Amino acid sequence: MAVIKVLIGDNYKAEFVNNNLIVIALNTKAAVSSANGNIQANKQRKISGLVTDNTGMPIIGATILVNDNKQGTVSDFDGKYQIMANEGDLVTFSFLGFATKKIKIIDQVILNVTLEPTTNELNELVLVGYGKMTRDKITGAVTKLDTKVLQNTQNVSFADALIGVVPGLFVQESFSSPDSPPTMLLRGVGSISASTEPLIVVDGVQMPRSGLDSFMLNAADIQDISILKDAAATSIYGSKGTNGVLIVTTKRGSRNTKLKVAFNSRLGVKYADRSFTNDLMNASQKLDFEESLGFYKTNPALLQKRRASGQDVNWADLLLTNEINRENDISFSGGSDKANYYTSLTYNNVDNIFGGHYKRYTVSMRVDYDLNKKLKVGFSGNFGNVSEEDRRTVGSPFSNAFLLNPWLAIKDANGNSLRLLDIGNSTGVPYNPIFVRDNTTVNNNRKNIGGSANLTYTPVKWLILNGILGANFNTSKSNSYENVIVNGGALTYNSGDSNNYTGTLTATLTHTFQKHAFDMVMGYEVNESETNSLNLTAKDFSSDAVQTISAAKSVGAITERKSQAGSLSYFSRLNYTFNNSYNLSVSFRRDGSSRFGNNNKYANFWSVGSSWDMHKDLLNGIKTVSSLKLRASVGTSGNDFIGDFASQSLYGYRSQITYAGSTAPYLTRGENAD
Repeated sequence: MAVIKVLIGDNYKAEFVNNNLIVIALNTKAAVSSANGNIQANKQRKISGLVTDNTGMPIIGATILVNDNKQGTVSDFDGKYQIMANEGDLVTFSFLGFATKKIKIIDQVILNVTLEPTTNELNELVLVGYGKMTRDKITGAVTKLDTKVLQNTQNVSFADALIGVVPGLFVQESFSSPDSPPTMLLRGVGSISASTEPLIVVDGVQMPRSGLDSFMLNAADIQDISILKDAAATSIYGSKGTNGVLIVTTKRGSRNTKLKVAFNSRLGVKYADRSFTNDLMNASQKLDFEESLGFYKTNPALLQKRRASGQDVNWADLLLTNEINRENDISFSGGSDKANYYTSLTYNNVDNIFGGHYKRYTVSMRVDYDLNKKLKVGFSGNFGNVSEEDRRTVGSPFSNAFLLNPWLAIKDANGNSLRLLDIGNSTGVPYNPIFVRDNTTVNNNRKNIGGSANLTYTPVKWLILNGILGANFNTSKSNSYENVIVNGGALTYNSGDSNNYTGTLTATLTHTFQKHAFDMVMGYEVNESETNSLNLTAKDFSSDAVQTISAAKSVGAITERKSQAGSLSYFSRLNYTFNNSYNLSVSFRRDGSSRFGNNNKYANFWSVGSSWDMHKDLLNGIKTVSSLKLRASVGTSGNDFIGDFASQSLYGYRSQITYAGSTAPYLTRGENAD
């Protein structure tokens, strides 16, 4: 019996009945469970492999889950992964922007997976005012920009890449500086006297009226850009939304990802378009033309002198050159299960088409951390510094190249640039632009510091409370010094600073039951901005060695300006979806602005929008038509980008107006309470 007991185990009982051995199961369920457990344990194995995209490149940070369990792993820097799984388990591979793939484990040990890019753009998330929505739920006019186009611009300003990309957005490049943002008009001119530039929002922080010119952001640090166009989309921004809204979010690190280092180096060359000079007369043709008009009837000797000089100047060749743009940036990112980080450093060096020199350094850093399951905190910060030497002095180089005569002498017998041009009768001093350029120094320096703190609390799964506090600071200094040899020496000095603060509190509620889905956002926002500037001129210097105000014999006008403005806002938006086909969106905002008079200091803005996914209801399964959507909306928005004191009485000072021997203020504009 002892031998039999060993053979059959503890789950069975053996008895001899009429010389026959009878085996009885003591606990059938336990035996089956134990057997299955041993079988499952024996079938569990380590699965490893490589996750790549459709081009064969490894995907870093792809999420791998077994049976949709929260515990899983991510692919490393080379796209490799390892995970434990049992036979029959379902392993899910997913990554943002790619279609999720699920594979059942049979007998695999090595499992290489290729993820395909998402082709259904209707399900992608799009930035909207104070949140995100899938494209198929949007009722307003919103364009999500493919950030790959940012790689197409050779300019420091990323906004130049928007030229000809966004329907309804007119973008005109600025040539004043390599990082000067372009002029942007969304769906035409929205105001006669107020600003027509769209509102810029970066990581939830509203920028002041100077928009893109108020912060330094590297194109490689941008994650998403959305452009809100119509009133249904922009009314949530109330008095700042009439010219459209450009929402920018920056890159942040990914969770459960090892350190990732990315380095980019770019060299760009621009050639100034000199084709207009092909249609200009040369020196001989221009002199013949002037002679035919009778310019030299009273002074034929002057005509002979100009012909004999042999001068034939192409001013475009002297005033314009090729631009060389060098850019290097490096970024570091990664994260654990509770935190993620991203930091970058960018250096730009530009020798522009006017012969100027430009250098910019930008540093950015972003950190997110989960304090617990319900409370999260995030920080963003950036710093930028620009140093620029401008070589444009007398007029536009393009205008000079077009208007100045080709027969003009620009150098003396020793090869030095002449101070004045011999152009005959002139209403002003005919300075030689080459001479003035070589004897003038124009230096500019600008600094930008910006950042925000973000606190998110999720008490229950259907409610998210969020608070953002952001600030943006700018300082600038510029001076232009004209050497004594030009006209006795002249100095122009400008300095200024601008600060902007934004505080936003929002509550977002979401609820879904059966075929109905609701989400609502309610918020409170406060904005404050202030600007200061100082401008002065001085002339008549004894020497170029000391280029300070105190060294000048004559100090001109000194102008100082100070200004500030603020706004207070309450806003809300309700979105409703039925059967994933019918959408309704209603928004309301009440704004108060210090820029307006007492009779119109507060205003209400609203919008109503609806949409119907006709493709889902009428053309489902027809592959020739990918999307068909009917949308209608109506709404209001405003524009408070006017003068900070446009509604108030203004006073000025003049030395000619005195009272009791002192300069007295006088009324320059009356109050307008409306």
